[in-house]
Amino acid sequence: MDYRKDSSRLEKKADNVTRKPSVFQKGEDVLRPRAVVLKHSSMSSVAAEKKGSWIELYIGTATGQLMKIVLDKALNSGCVTVLYKSDDDRMVFPRMHFDPVDHKYIYIALRNQIRRVAVTQCGMYSTLRDCRASQDPSCGWCLNTSKCLTKDECSASPWISIPEDYFQKELISFQVTELSTEVTLNLSLNVAGQFPLTCTFMDEHVNLCNSSSGVFPSCSCRFSSQHLPVNVTATVTIGDQKITERLKLRSCPDVTETSPYAKCVACVSAGCHWSSSSNQCSWAHGSASQVAVMDKCEGLYSESNAPEIFSLEPNHVSFHGKKHAVLKGRNLELVEKIRFHGVMECTSKETPVLERSTDTLKFSIPSGNKGTVRVCVVTADGRCHSNTKITYGARPTCTGLQPRNTWASGKRKITVLGNNLEFVDAIIVHQYDKPITLNSNKTFWFHTHDQREYMGSGPFTVSLLVGNSTVDCVDKLSYLPDPEFTSFSTSKLDNDVLANIQKTEDKLNMSKEEMRVWGLQGKEQFECVIDTVMSTALICRTVGAKDSEISVDSFKIMFGNSIKFLELIQHGIKYTCAPVAVTIVILLGVHAGIFISGVVSRRMTQISGRFESSN
Repeated sequence: MDYRKDSSRLEKKADNVTRKPSVFQKGEDVLRPRAVVLKHSSMSSVAAEKKGSWIELYIGTATGQLMKIVLDKALNSGCVTVLYKSDDDRMVFPRMHFDPVDHKYIYIALRNQIRRVAVTQCGMYSTLRDCRASQDPSCGWCLNTSKCLTKDECSASPWISIPEDYFQKELISFQVTELSTEVTLNLSLNVAGQFPLTCTFMDEHVNLCNSSSGVFPSCSCRFSSQHLPVNVTATVTIGDQKITERLKLRSCPDVTETSPYAKCVACVSAGCHWSSSSNQCSWAHGSASQVAVMDKCEGLYSESNAPEIFSLEPNHVSFHGKKHAVLKGRNLELVEKIRFHGVMECTSKETPVLERSTDTLKFSIPSGNKGTVRVCVVTADGRCHSNTKITYGARPTCTGLQPRNTWASGKRKITVLGNNLEFVDAIIVHQYDKPITLNSNKTFWFHTHDQREYMGSGPFTVSLLVGNSTVDCVDKLSYLPDPEFTSFSTSKLDNDVLANIQKTEDKLNMSKEEMRVWGLQGKEQFECVIDTVMSTALICRTVGAKDSEISVDSFKIMFGNSIKFLELIQHGIKYTCAPVAVTIVILLGVHAGIFISGVVSRRMTQISGRFESSN
């Protein structure tokens, strides 16, 4: 069946229904879906292909992801696998096309690019257990190569895949039955194929079984019921792959925990049969497959002292994750780890608690796929309590730095330009971590460090640290010498002092917001408000009181980590730099004048004229 042709026919039919609602006569049934296999808020495209008894769906999203989901013949859905995700949120366009040669690739179109994506990505799974857990019928474990491969890549070798026609989520299922004074433990491996296997059942380091047998895909072990309860290590060996399960077996009728939930968990975990109607545990019968604890017991849990989540910050992060997160709630002292599970994803991720108290947990958010995931807290018994959500978005980008250079002594403010910068954990300059600061205007910036820490002038690469990944900025950072202030001249404007401070020409392009200047007279200092900054001079004005004149004989100039002084002395100017004690004496000839550029002179005249006209 060609699903693409069927899809277009369905689209045309849907079109006709939209345009001609009168097609449906009174009393006729309205078309309804046979099954809802996935709900997603930003689907933008869908393609489908039938492979044997399976249906493979490929779903593009408005956030730039290509997802794959497989349906069995009963339209039960497997896990969602993300085959591709863009760095940003560019939409996958509606039309997608399979490679006409062998359909091993699918072509998707995004904003200004076309991507060729493999429809199966078996190589990302490194063990038989992970390969099987992918729930992709195209992927299987190749015994001869010990790799997860497609069937045609595993020629002339046994190939282990998921069972045909249906989904069985657990790789291994087990159950216990009783016969007189003995108990039989039956273990089944839920895979397709016919392969030799061996099983061992150990109680500590001793073989548990009075007798055992194994015919693929099952093993059994018979032992005396007097051994119960017992902790069993069951190992199934296929080729060079060993699959180990640790089982806690009990006498099923003797499971008598106090709460219904605890009793149900103990019953199902021991391979016994749990009756929901009577809340009783009994020996298993027949060949019924084991039921997952969460599926059977979830509705019974109601302990009042269980951990509870109130809030989680941040709850919106990049798909690279976040190093620092805080969860607030109550009864959190028993929490051992945080679990993250995406909607219909095959596996969950867990991260340990780094710092804790009764109402606060600190931890790192792992990487994930774009979209919303459920978050819960896990206690020592394996239970997952309460839940909240985290949304993964696109990764940050750094489109530039402003400015792109800094003075040698450091602490120049560099603004980072880009998108999604709220997801950034830190700035890295020349392989050193630098904390990033968010100021009140919601712009991101950091202060540079002293050049001596880098042992060079650059240009240095600047990167954004996002979770455990880095994103490089387009611009690089360079170090230039500190600005050099060489001389000054002053003039009186009523009670004010107008100062013209000369500096050596440089490429720092300093702004007046990056400097502060004070005029000094004896032990007194007066702030000199900066009016203009040029490449070779700055002009500032010290305002005096109405009834008293002020005068200055030196200036203090502060920028970044440095403070510099310009001081009048006999026959010259004394230049001092702090905190590093450097004194430069510039000797001037008796008849030498102070050079003032034409631009500065005109600026002084304009300012003087304004003062005269105002008076």
